[in-house]
Amino acid sequence: MDHPQHQPRRGRRDARAPSSLRWAVLVLLALLGSGAASGQTALIEVGAATGADGQTVLVPVLVQCSTPFEAFSFGISHPATEVLLLGVQTGSAIDPLLGGVDPEYLILDLTPAGGAGYVFACILTMDLSQQLEAGVGHEVLRGEYQVLPGNGSGATSLLPTSALGAPPVELLVITNLVEITPSPVDGVIERIGEDCNGNGLDDLIEIAQGASLDCDGNARPDACDIADGLLVDCDGDLIPDSCAIAVGQVPDCDLDGIPDSCQIASGAPDCDLDGVPDGCQLAAGLGDCDGNGALDVCEIGLQPGLDCDLDGMLDSCAIASGSVADCDADGTPDLCAIAAGIAGDCDGDGLLDSCEIDLGTALDCDVDGMPDDCELVSGTETDCNGNGVLDSCDLNGGGIDCDGNGVLDSCEIALDPGLDCDGSGQIDSCELLAGTVEDCDGDGQIDSCEIALDPSLDCDGSGALDPCEILAGTAMDCDGSGQIDTCELALGLGDCDGNGQLDSCEIASLPALDCDGNGQLDSCEIASQPSLDCDGNGQIDGCELAAGSAQDCDGDGEIDACQLAAGTAGDCDANGVLDVCDLAAGAPDCDLNGVPDSCDIAGGSPDGDQNGVPDICQSGGAPFLRGNCNNDASISISDPIFLLEFLFAGGVAPFCGSACDLNDSGNIDLSDAIFSLTFLFVGGAPPPPPYPACDADPTLDSTQCPVGAACP
Repeated sequence: MDHPQHQPRRGRRDARAPSSLRWAVLVLLALLGSGAASGQTALIEVGAATGADGQTVLVPVLVQCSTPFEAFSFGISHPATEVLLLGVQTGSAIDPLLGGVDPEYLILDLTPAGGAGYVFACILTMDLSQQLEAGVGHEVLRGEYQVLPGNGSGATSLLPTSALGAPPVELLVITNLVEITPSPVDGVIERIGEDCNGNGLDDLIEIAQGASLDCDGNARPDACDIADGLLVDCDGDLIPDSCAIAVGQVPDCDLDGIPDSCQIASGAPDCDLDGVPDGCQLAAGLGDCDGNGALDVCEIGLQPGLDCDLDGMLDSCAIASGSVADCDADGTPDLCAIAAGIAGDCDGDGLLDSCEIDLGTALDCDVDGMPDDCELVSGTETDCNGNGVLDSCDLNGGGIDCDGNGVLDSCEIALDPGLDCDGSGQIDSCELLAGTVEDCDGDGQIDSCEIALDPSLDCDGSGALDPCEILAGTAMDCDGSGQIDTCELALGLGDCDGNGQLDSCEIASLPALDCDGNGQLDSCEIASQPSLDCDGNGQIDGCELAAGSAQDCDGDGEIDACQLAAGTAGDCDANGVLDVCDLAAGAPDCDLNGVPDSCDIAGGSPDGDQNGVPDICQSGGAPFLRGNCNNDASISISDPIFLLEFLFAGGVAPFCGSACDLNDSGNIDLSDAIFSLTFLFVGGAPPPPPYPACDADPTLDSTQCPVGAACP
């Protein structure tokens, strides 16, 4: 604390009380001790400081003892003409020790009797465990002095003394309640000349040594002049502005005595940050092409769009000077408008499309702002007929697009001739829609084109499709074949009787005309093959048989009456029934010659006993050679072949059935042919008798042989 005057913790005596009272405590402390210290030492040392005239300095006082100590007193004198005591501050050793608590007792007198100076006495603590440490100089006070002017350079002594105060305050240190007289160490304040910057050096010496500058030669460091406001240092480099400007260290373009940098720092515009105020550049006529009072470079910096081509010149100035083109007068150079995509230059010639169109050097028939040539090149428009005019413009100008698909009809036809099948120059679908051509079948194709591609579609050459004629009833198709009847007739199809009507239609209207349902008129079949109507009654035999109006007792598909009339079947008893049918019905044929026995007997076969059975069937019968099946009087390969043809191919019946019964089984069948072949070619058994010579059959069975069989 500055200039403290403490009160005692006990007794509450004023520190300004009479001296006899103030020192009573110290005397008491001395009496409480064990007497003078033996071998103990102490020191009261005043420090040093340096100050110029008028400056304030602090001078510390240190107390040191060879043993821990708890109290002390001293006086410090000074020459009153050289320095002025301003006050005293508590030293750094006291406050930490006491922790902010007042000492037990403290007295301070800044105007003691006996001379200039001060006296100080202090009992720090009555608790000896809190004493100040031994062997260390403890700063207990700091005297604050002002160096008085007019004394020049020199040393002012500050002396520890026991001569100040009434009674005088002695130099004492109390250690463990023992009084010690400390050794004094004088202090000093070194006075110097003027020291405006307070660095402890005389200003003139600093200037002479070059430690400080004095650019204006006023014997004061520039820094002091600047600090005192005598000189200006706007940029804070400790060089007065006037000096820096005078030597050319900093520019002052407007000669106002203020460096340009400071003017800029204070708000003078320097939009291009080149360190030169804009006003100077403008005054010099530099960088304001449009004369608006703003540097071009700054206008561009704030709005880069003002210099779209980045040439450092405002676009408006470049346009005004004619160095760049602005054909549409929109204030933007054409090249920039093109580069930014805000205007087109589809052909890349550097001229705006809009200007070329306005000048008439490019066509824009559809008025969409893009030259026609570019639209064609880009594919956004077409010129299908190659006339140099956009198809859309052709269409708007009256070009034909009958189907409304946006493509000229002529181009569609050129790309696909099939769209104009009749070569009329009009799309077929449009002609059909307009009704100028026929499409009778509604298939979307002109009838004449269909006929041209396939003449058979108009078989009668009427120019109309056959199905349409049939549908309209202008031509007949009685059989529903899809072909006009006259055309079928003209081709010679389906009118076998030549009556001008298709056979199928006649049959459909009268099914009886085709009794066998084979799709042919019966009359035509009979005409082409008369044998189909053996009895000539105009009806096919098969139909008569199927209807039961004619007999075919043997089921061979031939009318019995026709067979009898033709002699191809026998009716030996003339009963109107074929012999084979009589036999099938049970008429006896004992010799199995296919002739009823009654006819054999009527024909001369002996029947001696007139029992209706030929005698040949009742005895061994007529002689024959077994194996001579074909009755050629020999046995060879021709015999089994004859037998097989009879059995399976409708061959002639054997003359002598027994001769063909090779295995004498009583039946004529395939086994007999196999027996014959085995005998003839693989060494099989010979035929049973009669063999190898003709004779009667020793076996009575169903096979018989008439008289007259050939023998070798």
